[in-house]
Amino acid sequence: MDTLDNPNKIIDPSTVSYQSISLRNGAIAGLILIVIGLLGNLTGISDPTQPNSATNWIMNLVNWGIMIAFMVMAVKKHRDEDLGGFVTFGRAFGVAFLVTLVISVITAVWVYVYFGFVDPDMASAIMENSLAQQGIEDDAMIDQMKFWFSPGAMAIYGLLGSLFFGAIMSLIVAAVMKKNAPGHI
Repeated sequence: MDTLDNPNKIIDPSTVSYQSISLRNGAIAGLILIVIGLLGNLTGISDPTQPNSATNWIMNLVNWGIMIAFMVMAVKKHRDEDLGGFVTFGRAFGVAFLVTLVISVITAVWVYVYFGFVDPDMASAIMENSLAQQGIEDDAMIDQMKFWFSPGAMAIYGLLGSLFFGAIMSLIVAAVMKKNAPGHI
């Protein structure tokens, strides 16, 4: 309450945790992304077997937009409500990246569940389309591709890809959202 009474008061960040705001924003964003993905698949707007289609690109942009929006909201709320209006680059990055981590883990688990149990034929369809586009007919190569298109492997790719691009986005969000306290570099 002291921060609300004196908005220019500099607060020691080590006394304030950012985990709860990041976990909440990451969880909400992860669930929204799952719902959007399901709606896209059910309505035919997106087709995972056609990764280069215009609608899939648009869906990817929407997904990244949601991810970035929730990073920004978390950093802004933490900066303005918890830290008296100031946040360092490192702290802003930590908040944004934790949001990314939560989103990435939730969506990776969902990818595993979806391709492993909800729609196991979809992973095969994606693999077959990829093989056809690349003109692969070698049985040994096809057997190897089966591993790479398994639900577990697809979940790991999704997790690593989301973390990589999420780290880049977290750096950008932190650079834009940082606001150093007077007298601090």
